Amino acid sequence: MIGSMDARFVRVYGGDHSPWVNAVLLGLHLKQIPHDVITFPPLLVFLRSGILMPVAHIDDGPWLQDSTAILSELGYTGGSADQLRGTNAALRGGTNRTDSAWQFWYRWSLVREPAGGLVARILRSALRGFTVMYFYLTLKRFCRQYGHSPVDRMQSAWLRWNSRLKQSDGPFLGGREPNMADLQLFGAVQCHCSIPVPTVDVLRNDPKLERVREWIGAMQRLCVDYQHLYSGIFFEPALPEPRPSPIAERISFWVGSVVTVLVFPITLPLWYFYMRHVRTSGKLGIPSMQPGAQRRS
Repeated sequence: MIGSMDARFVRVYGGDHSPWVNAVLLGLHLKQIPHDVITFPPLLVFLRSGILMPVAHIDDGPWLQDSTAILSELGYTGGSADQLRGTNAALRGGTNRTDSAWQFWYRWSLVREPAGGLVARILRSALRGFTVMYFYLTLKRFCRQYGHSPVDRMQSAWLRWNSRLKQSDGPFLGGREPNMADLQLFGAVQCHCSIPVPTVDVLRNDPKLERVREWIGAMQRLCVDYQHLYSGIFFEPALPEPRPSPIAERISFWVGSVVTVLVFPITLPLWYFYMRHVRTSGKLGIPSMQPGAQRRS
């Protein structure tokens, strides 16, 4: 088991459908670091960064952005620029999550609010409606500009990881234990499985990706009690999906989503403003189609 860190507590903002958030939560889980997660940021964080996730603070320190920076602070290594580009490429196909608006909203409605009392959880569930609208519109805008990634590009991206895994001297990219690249790539797998997209079929059935499937199995064996695992119903060893949110949180989420849509003269400009801000920062969490541009998160 990866050694634990001496931090007292870590708070993470972000939804576990995000590959980068899931990578940080997995890193905390493997080091057995006490933490909690909230799906809507504190007001000051929202005003400064908008819907930019993950954001975290360790103990009572300043908020940290960027999964690479957070995982580095937790003691993980192995996140080179080349590996980050490879992880972004592995996210191709994630835009298919918006093919069904109902499925997109429904799957987000099941995300639990594990931190805080009942009133705080219900309030955050309602506010999450704006988060979901933000990601839905952003991904739709991306699709209109660049279209969906064809299956062969999904296969190509994962074949490169298959080759790297074959060169490893252990079950993981980090060798005998997962490193930062393992966490971020496994976060990409969770992203694809949280709202199932065609990439899941590629990963399950492509005969050339046998080493990737072995790696997924090795990662899942570390995740028997991990609360944010979406891939367990698709890959071996079979593990249950995350527990769905309580009914009160779901009702609050749907009420908040309806209000978000009804007050679109306010929420639409707010989405556009923060979408531009996050896009400029390079932390959209989707692969760049701009020549020479890099996406990091």
